[in-house]
Amino acid sequence: MFSRISLIILASVPAWGAAYAGSYYPPLAAAPPAKPAGHAAAIDELYNPEAGDKNHQAILDNLKERYENILVTYFFLRRCKQADFGDYHIIISALAQDMASVNAPGRLQYDILTAAQGSYKEVYARSSCKDAGPLSGQYAEFIRKTAANIPKD
Repeated sequence: MFSRISLIILASVPAWGAAYAGSYYPPLAAAPPAKPAGHAAAIDELYNPEAGDKNHQAILDNLKERYENILVTYFFLRRCKQADFGDYHIIISALAQDMASVNAPGRLQYDILTAAQGSYKEVYARSSCKDAGPLSGQYAEFIRKTAANIPKD
C-alpha cells in the first residue's frame, strides 16, 4: 500500500504519525474554539467603523458634491484669472482633511477631481468670465477661511 519512503515520511510528521499510516487522507483539523457572539461585530466596528453608520454614504455623497462644485468653481475662476494657482493646494488639502474625518476611501479624491474636470469641460468651459464677479467674492471668502484652518508645515 505505502512504499517504505512514504511510511518514513508519514511517521516523521507528528500529526500523521503511525495512527494515520494506513489512511489515504490526513487527519481532520480540530474545530476552532467558538467565538463570543459579539466578537465579529467588535472586530468589524474596530476596523470598519463607518459600516454601521447608515448615513455614511450620504455623508460621502455630500462631500463629493461639495468638493466637485468647489473644484469646478476653481477651474472656471482660474481660466478667468480670478483664482490663484495655490488655491488648488488649499482645496485638495481641505478635501484630504474632510476625507480623513469621515474615513472615506482614498480613491474618492480621484473620483471627485475627475468628476469636477468633466463637469467643467462639459458645462462651464465656454462660460463668459463676465459672470464671475459674484462667484469670485464667495470663492475668495471660502479660500480665505479654508486656508486659515489648514495646518502649516
